[in-house]
Amino acid sequence: MEPEARELFFDGAPYAALLLDAWGAVVAANAQTHELLAPLEPSRLRGRPLGELFDGEGQAVWSLALHEMGPDGRVPPTMMRLVVDGSVDLKVMVTARAWPDAEQRRTAVTVALLDVRERLRFEDDALLIADRYRSIMQTARDAILTLDREGLVTLANPAAQEMFGAPGNSLMGRAVEDLVGPAARSAIRLALAEAARVEGSGAKRLAVPCVRLNDGRSFPGDISLSGFQSSTGSGFTAIVRDETERDELQRALQEKAALLERKNEELEAFSYSVSHALKAPLRTMGSFAGLLAARYKDKLDDAGKRYLSFLVDCCAEQSRQIEQLLEMSHLSRSEDAFESVAVGEIVQKLLDFHVSNAGGRAFDVQVQGDLPAIVAQRVAIHHLFDNLIGNAVKFTAREPVARIVVGYAAEGDDHHFWVGDNGIGIAAEDEGTIFRLFGRLHRQEEFEGTGAGLNIVLKILERHGGRIRLDSMPGEGATFHVFLPRSRQDASDVRAAKARVDGPEQTS
Repeated sequence: MEPEARELFFDGAPYAALLLDAWGAVVAANAQTHELLAPLEPSRLRGRPLGELFDGEGQAVWSLALHEMGPDGRVPPTMMRLVVDGSVDLKVMVTARAWPDAEQRRTAVTVALLDVRERLRFEDDALLIADRYRSIMQTARDAILTLDREGLVTLANPAAQEMFGAPGNSLMGRAVEDLVGPAARSAIRLALAEAARVEGSGAKRLAVPCVRLNDGRSFPGDISLSGFQSSTGSGFTAIVRDETERDELQRALQEKAALLERKNEELEAFSYSVSHALKAPLRTMGSFAGLLAARYKDKLDDAGKRYLSFLVDCCAEQSRQIEQLLEMSHLSRSEDAFESVAVGEIVQKLLDFHVSNAGGRAFDVQVQGDLPAIVAQRVAIHHLFDNLIGNAVKFTAREPVARIVVGYAAEGDDHHFWVGDNGIGIAAEDEGTIFRLFGRLHRQEEFEGTGAGLNIVLKILERHGGRIRLDSMPGEGATFHVFLPRSRQDASDVRAAKARVDGPEQTS
């Protein structure tokens, strides 16, 4: 071999290159060879027959190739396995060429060893991807079609064959327009043209009526159409979903929603009708009880007066309970808009009202923190604080100085309000009772009320996605902590505000 050729072969080659003598023993090897065969020392390679580096099968193949190789013969690329002293075990692609002298005798052989591990890994990955692709095509519930650049079907999965009533290969070569209704064909052709014109424009979604080829039956389809480029040309992928079931479910939901709306209207009308029907005899009983007390008071003994007073109080209590039920009915169905509500103004008015109507009792009222404007239903927030503050005033009636505290702090994603007092307190085992409708812990003559207030608070928090927590011990007062979600918009931007209804954490 000429020095220039040897230099080019060894130093310029990006692969392992070896020079053998006429009988196949290693004379020299380039740096790539030593890197490929590491940790084999270069000194242990020189003078060694190349065939010793292969496994048994490779040795036989190489020995035959070397024996049959002419003075200027070649060994075509052949896959062999290198197994060197137990330290090297890999697959290589082997090529070889003989070099003759002036008398056409073989004087040397050059060998190239190409490490094919990376290529084999790519081939394995490609096979895995192909297997996955075939699996998706075979098992997908949606129809998957590939189209050529003219929009003709070149491949269809089993779901497509079933969906379009075209078993076997009967979809092959059909124009995609044949699979949709006549009114949608121009839209399909326009989408194909756009996908072909704008590379990487993404999938085009079309909701169009599709047609079964075997019986002409139409069904609602959702088609996702996208173009692709490959080494063999361009084309399109179409994924079609039969929306019949979805449309049927949507119609069923609409019917149920309409039915529910009618039932709610009927229920609202019924509740108002019943309430007025119940309140009419109560008003009559209360009026006649009042007349008895006014006209015949002096003719009644103490027991009669007590019975009459009890009758008047029961009429009033029953009327209040009916009003509370109506209030709860309204709040549970209220569609009042969510808007910016200044909690500070509402709380101050309620504190002034309840304190001024407490019969001249002594109060220590504190407002802790700046009560903010929040996005909520104004009427509901008024009812919420009205019940909490009203309870605080009511259950501190036995204290020489009633202490009422209303506070606020922002905590993460929540508005945290609290209403506390130094009243009679609540035992832990009674927390579940107080949040039930008409759940009372005390007799009417001890503390008036219907027992519906905290249940109303709970309903309001359900509509606003909030929760409530109670901290209390008997004789040491009670503090109700209310958590309402903070709006993602500024409180002044009320147009985009809406309720987060994910249920409160009930204390029970």
